[in-house]
Amino acid sequence: MSLFPAYNTQNDEKDQNREETAVASTSSWLENESYKEQSSSSNNPSNVVTIEDESCSSDSDVQFIDESKKVGKKRKHKKEKKKSKKIQITIDENSDFYEDKKPLKAYLTVVTLKKPGCPRYDRSQNFSLIQYGYFDRPKYKRYYKAMKKFQLNDEKVKEFNDEENDLDLGFQKYLKSNPKDVDEWLKYVNFKDSTMPILDNYQKEKTKLDIVDKAMKFNPESETLLRKYLELLPKVHPTDEVLEIIERMIKKNPNNFLTWNALIYNKQSSMAQCNVPDVLEKYQDCLKALFSVVKNDEILVKIFKNLAIFLRQSGLFEQFFSLLMLELSLNVSTTAFNRISRTSDENNTTLIEYEELILRSGLPMNEIWLRIEKLRSAFNFLPCVTTDLKSDPQRIVLNEDICGFVYPLMNKNYNFDLFILVLKMLKYPLGGCLFQSSSFFSQEVYENDTIEDILSTFLELRRDPTMDAILFSIIKEIQVPPSYINTNLAHELYRNMLFEVILTGASCFNQKQNLILFKLYLQLERILVVIEKISSKDGNLTPEFKKQVKSRIKKAIKNMNYQSNLLIYNEYAWVTYELDGFEAAEAILQTTIQQNFIESTEFSRLCISYVELLILNGNYAKSIEILTGLVLGKVSFEQDVIELQATKKLIVLQKLTENLSNSLEVEMKSDMFEIEDYFSESKLMLNFKAKIFYVTLVKSVDESITVIRDILKKFPEKNQKHTFIREKIYEFIVFLYYTIGNQDKSLFEFILQGIQDLPSNLTLLRVVVSDLKTSWMNIKLKVTKNLTTNSVIFLIAACRYRCAKYSIDVEGENYEDAYKKRVISLLEVVTDKKSGIRQNALLWRLYLRALFDVNSNQTLVKCRNTLYEALDVCPWNKALYLDGAFFSPQELPQLMDLILEKQLRIHAIPEELQILRNELINFK
Repeated sequence: MSLFPAYNTQNDEKDQNREETAVASTSSWLENESYKEQSSSSNNPSNVVTIEDESCSSDSDVQFIDESKKVGKKRKHKKEKKKSKKIQITIDENSDFYEDKKPLKAYLTVVTLKKPGCPRYDRSQNFSLIQYGYFDRPKYKRYYKAMKKFQLNDEKVKEFNDEENDLDLGFQKYLKSNPKDVDEWLKYVNFKDSTMPILDNYQKEKTKLDIVDKAMKFNPESETLLRKYLELLPKVHPTDEVLEIIERMIKKNPNNFLTWNALIYNKQSSMAQCNVPDVLEKYQDCLKALFSVVKNDEILVKIFKNLAIFLRQSGLFEQFFSLLMLELSLNVSTTAFNRISRTSDENNTTLIEYEELILRSGLPMNEIWLRIEKLRSAFNFLPCVTTDLKSDPQRIVLNEDICGFVYPLMNKNYNFDLFILVLKMLKYPLGGCLFQSSSFFSQEVYENDTIEDILSTFLELRRDPTMDAILFSIIKEIQVPPSYINTNLAHELYRNMLFEVILTGASCFNQKQNLILFKLYLQLERILVVIEKISSKDGNLTPEFKKQVKSRIKKAIKNMNYQSNLLIYNEYAWVTYELDGFEAAEAILQTTIQQNFIESTEFSRLCISYVELLILNGNYAKSIEILTGLVLGKVSFEQDVIELQATKKLIVLQKLTENLSNSLEVEMKSDMFEIEDYFSESKLMLNFKAKIFYVTLVKSVDESITVIRDILKKFPEKNQKHTFIREKIYEFIVFLYYTIGNQDKSLFEFILQGIQDLPSNLTLLRVVVSDLKTSWMNIKLKVTKNLTTNSVIFLIAACRYRCAKYSIDVEGENYEDAYKKRVISLLEVVTDKKSGIRQNALLWRLYLRALFDVNSNQTLVKCRNTLYEALDVCPWNKALYLDGAFFSPQELPQLMDLILEKQLRIHAIPEELQILRNELINFK
């Protein structure tokens, strides 16, 4: 290698060799056969390049012809036309499909099909086998009409936006000049809610909150605006800021119940803030602040109700029962209720035996903890008498611990209302009564978590056994101990306690109120008889059970001195009807009517009950005879029924019409309505039933429908009296529909009308959801128009009812999964963030069970996510933690940490049970 590249001869030789190879490569293309002359006779054009030597490699060897020298020709030059070569189409005969290989350039130039080129045909007929639904399909339109439609829509949107702006300006101008108009402020808030589709939920709620805040500056005394402000506040701010804002409001005005209630609810419904001692402290501060200033019994009872429900839902049953009994002792009777709130250790032996069986069963720890926790809750729900209980000191509750939550009522007229409220909190199934006599009977969404309320439908005279079994299965799955449902091991303890509370209260009020309470006792006995019949294998009752029920009732009647009361015998006859059947109940009613023939409301009620019993048995002729005797003043029980003459029937109808019109006049003039009226049948309803029965049996259903329609028109208002009368009329229509009404369509339309008027009535809900003639979508549409917790439960029952009727395997397909998915779809909507009943823990528990019933790989994951979402909404509800231990067992340690953090009631911990199980195994 040379030091100077310019004098390197080796590189020059290499470069020369590279140039020679490059020239050879550039001239090699001239040797291509396509450039060779095919024939010597071919005409060469004037600019043809002639090559003398093929091996020439330089441009100097190529000679060009001079084009400037042209030779003139006599003939005109004609250009040669290039003929397009025809493409040879080869079709493969072995191919299964035809290939279109002829390209058409016309397809490349067509932009749109013109009108003449459009295919014209009408979709006048539907050639499918299923012809229904054709008229519901959208009409097909041509593409050239679509632009007109879009242009019209754009114009409508512009007009709508202009109208919105005009309305918004109108609201602002009016409120600027009239800032004291509260209704107009609320209309403006609702208007903003419906005219901001682009904004998200937070921005919407923020705008509405600003409007309400501005309105409150002009109307500081308005409770409506304050309620709206407290409703919107948690949707905009986090919980800690909400609590700070409400506490500042309480400092300014410590005597406002709405702000205290909002503070307590936001405290207990926050996962970060909820803690049982802290919430109880807020309740105590609230009662202390309001008792000395407000002097309003309804507000005090409402706070007491919220506190008691909070204790029950958090599992603190000892404090719950002590609080109830102390409240009754302070306001109803100072001595009667003291002995009820204490229990002894007599049942400890039975409890220990059951616990040992569970510990030796070999079940996983989550199942052992769940069963023992429920078992101890069922046995140890009352506070203990002894003060040296070291194993579970939470069972000891002293009056000093709860005296800060109990205050005496100023108005003693509220004592009976208070007692009815206590029964409702003790899970007594009061049914569809719309308690509007006092504001504290109105329930919040989170308060309605007792599944036992459905049991009131078992008091209906005509029931479907399949629906009874389905409803009872739902109750068994959801009920939480302690309870009087016979599926609990210690249900007798709770049942006896509830009986004792009712019968003790039945001796503390006036005669009318005591009779009402004793009637409630008999109805509960009747419900328990129906439960026993449903839960038995063959549907029959054992002689021992019948003997126990009859002895309890006779002993209670004897102690209360009700041996000659017609109302008590009427209810006892219906209990006997469930125990022994038609003949035994008929004997009681006949004997009572013959011995007590007096023209009174109680006697008329007894005769109407006898007519209902006869109609249930299908004895229509005897029913007409009893009604005739009731109207004419002579009731006979002859075996041979004589057909009435037409003149006598006309006289009876005229008399029934007069009685009904007279009772209507009395009811229309009277505005008084008390809580006792909810439990007693008025004279108006007795006369109404008598006339409808007689008209239907003697004439036709159509004429009775006319009478019903006229009566409903006379009570159109939404006050408590008119609403209660309409409710009783609708419930009577249900009995008529299933018996002598022959399930007439007009009667069912009345029932649907009643659902819209009374969406929480259990009797009406049961009828609608069990109607197989109506499609599922129509039932869901009718029931969910006014969504309540009861309506959701009965829709779930409707799914199970239809599954029981129609889920038989057809050609190897099982439709049970479809009904399960239908339930899940319903509960997804109900528990959505936009739902108004999302705070109900009962719905979340139903949702968890529905998800667990579906076999899927993601079942446990979905249950876990749903569980924590439910706990975030209702962190104080212990039933959710119990269900979580079963449906999401892998989360048991986290659930135990949350229970201890929130300081909910817990009877055992897994570590303790593990030690007990090891001791039993070693001892064995």
